Amino acid sequence: MKYFFRYIFEIIVTPNKAFIELIKDINKNKLSFFMIFILLLIYSIAFICLIFLKAVFPVKPVLNISQDNLFLAAFLLGLPSLILIYFMCSAFIQVTAKQFEGIGYFEDTLSVVIFSLSIPLYLYWFYYFISIMTIITTGSANCLSINILSIFLIITMLFQLYILTNAVRILHIIKLWQAFVISFFTLIIFWFFFIIFFI
Repeated sequence: MKYFFRYIFEIIVTPNKAFIELIKDINKNKLSFFMIFILLLIYSIAFICLIFLKAVFPVKPVLNISQDNLFLAAFLLGLPSLILIYFMCSAFIQVTAKQFEGIGYFEDTLSVVIFSLSIPLYLYWFYYFISIMTIITTGSANCLSINILSIFLIITMLFQLYILTNAVRILHIIKLWQAFVISFFTLIIFWFFFIIFFI
């Protein structure tokens, strides 16, 4: 899986080159599956730890549940739904890109969406990891503050917008502004559902 980690590094550093290679890679479906598998695994471990520690999220969840039950809902409902959200975002990109005469196939769109949205989510995962370490060391059940959560959210969103815009432009061979508009509205869809299940 050395290519998996190489793609992650190159997408961060040289996204245009990396996505050109990924689209042509005959193993892109396997790599995409592995990307999702690792993402779901580390989030599952984090949520199980937070459930066990009786952690309290810093804001009231969108779902009609208590703050200390958010992680159970995220584990049981959010993580399985994440796969469906990826398919929804890919379908939206595929349809809207065609309006700009995009030429990419849905299979390729799904792969670049998985990589573009997942890599920043690895970064966002550190919010939970640091919260776990803080709870263990301090004995407090509270996760990191809303201010720290907001910083992680903003960085993750901007990172996703940057990577996804490059991915859509490369795959569908459209103008940068067109790719930006498509990516922006795709992330509105993504974060609408992400906030429901995870915040």
